[in-house]
Amino acid sequence: MRLKRLTLILCASIALAGCTFAAWNKDFSTPKEKLSAPKFHLVSLGMNKAEVASVLGPPDQIIGARKDGNDIIETWEYIRVAAVVGPDQIAERYQVFFTNNKLSAYDSSGDFKQQVNVR
Repeated sequence: MRLKRLTLILCASIALAGCTFAAWNKDFSTPKEKLSAPKFHLVSLGMNKAEVASVLGPPDQIIGARKDGNDIIETWEYIRVAAVVGPDQIAERYQVFFTNNKLSAYDSSGDFKQQVNVR
């Protein structure tokens, strides 16, 4: 009887520990859409900010805005994260540029030679 009880407690402890590890390992805080790159294939140069936001979602941050002659240039940033155990890490940054409220360029941060516009 005592061995049966000890075996039951041991099995319950192992099962509980396994569930706790699985729950601890699950990423509860990172939205699924942040784990993949923005869907740039669905945007086109010339779209306005509302149209871009409806496709890509709201930006993770607005980097800045400046006036260049008569043009107003605004830069948005989207971030793709790498979900790892512990705090997520930024895997890539993507910048979206608007000139006078129209999409004028987009690329991954720091890669200004590669302009992407697939349509």
